[in-house]
Parts: sequence; structure tokens; C-alpha cells
Amino acid sequence: MINLAGDILHIDLTDKKSWREKVSKNRIVKYLGGRGINAELLLRYVKPGTDPLGPDNVLIFGTGLLTGTPSPSSGRNTVTCLSPATGLYLKTSGGGHWGGELKYAGYGNMVVHGKSENPVYIFIDDDNVEIRDASKIWGLGVRDADKAIKEELEDEEIQTALIGPAGENLVKFASVMFSIYNAAGRGGAGAVMGSKNLKAIAVRGSGSISVANPNVFYEEVKKAKESLKSDSGYEGMGLYGTASSLFGINELNVFPSYNFKRSSVDDITTLTGQHLTNAGYLKRKVACYSCIINCHRYATVDSGKFSGTYTGGPEYETMSALGSGCGILDVEAVLKANELADIYGLDTISAGGVIQWAMESYEKGVITDKDLKE
Repeated sequence: MINLAGDILHIDLTDKKSWREKVSKNRIVKYLGGRGINAELLLRYVKPGTDPLGPDNVLIFGTGLLTGTPSPSSGRNTVTCLSPATGLYLKTSGGGHWGGELKYAGYGNMVVHGKSENPVYIFIDDDNVEIRDASKIWGLGVRDADKAIKEELEDEEIQTALIGPAGENLVKFASVMFSIYNAAGRGGAGAVMGSKNLKAIAVRGSGSISVANPNVFYEEVKKAKESLKSDSGYEGMGLYGTASSLFGINELNVFPSYNFKRSSVDDITTLTGQHLTNAGYLKRKVACYSCIINCHRYATVDSGKFSGTYTGGPEYETMSALGSGCGILDVEAVLKANELADIYGLDTISAGGVIQWAMESYEKGVITDKDLKE
């Protein structure tokens, strides 16, 4: 049985070695886990003036203290490093099932040190940790890389954290993608991963989590689930996802539009989660680890200009960043843009912001056709 916090796994890509670090009870009480222990580890290993894209920056992954248990909504995966976008502390997170798998392998946090000379991926299989060649998958999009790793390891159930070409090319708003469609997008953690020549971290765990007083714990879990189900937003979030909130956000005039020149659009309907569902774009609802809300979804475009599009979400931020912020209310175009961002491993919020800026700059003559050709 694995204790609630799990150990800290350290992997040095420069020296190709790994080791475990136990977590004391006092440390758990002080920092809880996940984001807290990640921050403490960053403070320990990163000195002032460190280059965010240099080998001395560390890339830290953390699960929550309750990850691996039935506690609802306990499956977030936190990534911490020095941000290449700001040069400052970064905490970004994504959903999915990767964190639960890491905990089942016996680890609550992991720290990636150094830099590999050649492209690699890490395979964690309980106590066995391998640094494997990734030269054949370097350059692949997130979906194809995930597929290739699972084929090589002969296990479709393995959970992966990956970067796409954006991370490989050190784009400062590159994401770390969990389970293909769940992005730890803000701040450029994907670029830090790429700077280490690390394409992916694949995890398979077979352990189980122990709690001190199971009967008391499971009773509290039951109460937490009942509390979530009684919330006024529970049903809508489960039916229509985070984009279900767009009607209200637009009505309150807090929906960024047209590169922030406006705070709403005239008719928000086509970008809402309700429209995605009712117009037939929604194909499947899914939940992150131990979550009863099921707010994540997969959507497709089955005909027309963007036929063949298959993507996770999009979430409400993407509907603004790649939709209304660009003056685009065609949901099929937003679905395609979201699909491409996930494949390349780009943060949709920052990517949308750059596109919005470029569009307005072109309109005002700041950017010309000559600039675009270059």
C-alpha cells in the first residue's frame, strides 16, 4: 500500500539516473502536497538568475494529497518551474488521469533535473524508471506521439504527459498535454520540457492508496459528492461543460472580444456549450480522475470546410481566445483551431492572444503583407 503523499521521484536527464525521496509527516502538514511541495522543491533547486530554458531549471510535477483516492475532483496535475514567459515562478495544471497513475506508481511528486543530449521520454513502471530514446517521435504532434509510445510499450492504458512541436521549438507558451487533450497551458512549461529534450513521461502504476481511517474518510467523500451534486451549477456543467457559462459571461459584459476592444458579442449562442450539444457537435462526455461532474467533452465536425475535426473541449477560455477575441463566431472554425493547438501543444489562451494582436496590427498597418511573407 502507498501512503497518501507518495514519494518524490527525482530524474536527472544529464547523468541518466533516478532516485526516490521520502516525504516526512511534518513536510506534508506544512506543504500538503501537489502545488505546495512543488513550490518548496523549486525554491530548493532553482537559484536566482537561472535561465528558464537552461539545464539548471527543474521541471516539477505534483499530484494532490487526495489524488489516487475516491475524493471527488482530486485529479489535477500541477506543473511547476521557472517560467520562460515571465522568468518567474510558474504553477500551471491540467486534468486527466496521469496524476492518479503516478500516485499508483508510488509517487506524489517528481522532479526532472538537467538536460538530455538527445530526445528522450521517461517511462515509469512502478519502481522501474527508464529513460528511453525518443528520436523517432521527436517532431510528432501530441496525438501521434501518444499513439507511438503506447504501441512501443504495448499498453493502451498507459497515461502520458507530452509536448508537441511547440514545446520542442521552445515556444514560450507551449503546453504540457496530459492524456492528449488536457493542457497545463499557462506560462510555457512545455518549452521547459522541450529545452530538456524530454518528449514525454509515460506512467503505469499498479499500487493502491492507504488512508488512516477508511470508514471516516469514505463518509466524508460521500458528503463531498452530495455537496457537489446539490450545487446550482452541477447539472449545467455536466451537460454542457465550462462553455455553458458563456451566456452569463457575455450578458455581464466580461467576455473578451475583438482583441479586448469589446467585452461582449451581439449573439454568443454559437460558441456556447449548449449549442455544441444541441447542434450535434458533442460526441462524448468524459471525466478527469475521480470527478463526478464530467465537464470535459470530445467534439467533432462531420461535414463542411472543417470536416474531420476531432478535439477535446473547447473550454470557455478557448471560445474567447480563439473565437470572440479574434472576431470569430463560427464554432466549427474554433473547434479546428482548438484541435491544432492541442496537436502542436500550444496554450490556446496565449495563442489566441497573439493571433488577436496580429489581426489588429494588420488592420492598422503595423504588420504588412511583407511581414507575413517573411
